[in-house]
Amino acid sequence: MRLYVKQGNRKVYIDVKANSRHELIRKLGSNYFFINGKRYSITQVYADDSTNDTIGGAIVGGLFGAVVGPAGAMIGSVIGGALGNQKDRNDSIRVRKFNNSKHELR
Repeated sequence: MRLYVKQGNRKVYIDVKANSRHELIRKLGSNYFFINGKRYSITQVYADDSTNDTIGGAIVGGLFGAVVGPAGAMIGSVIGGALGNQKDRNDSIRVRKFNNSKHELR
C-alpha cells in the first residue's frame, strides 16, 4: 500500500507508512504537511495498491519449478500465483481501511 496526495491529475506519493489517517497524524506530528512547498491536510491523503503480486508470484514460482521440470514449473506457477494473489487481496483490504479511516483535527 502506498499513500499519496493529488497534485492536479497526478499522484504524488509520500514516503510514510501508515494503516490509518490517525496513525499518519501520529507519525507526521500534525494534521498538515508540505510537499513541494504546497500545504496538504491529512484529509487529502489516500492509499492505493502498491503492486500486482499475482503475476510476479506466478513467474517466480514457475522459474523455481523449472529446475525440477515442466510439472514443477506448472505447480510452482500455480502456488506462486496463489500466494501473490493473497498478498494482493490483503493489500486491497488495507487500502480500503485507510481510505475509510477517520481523522482527528487538532
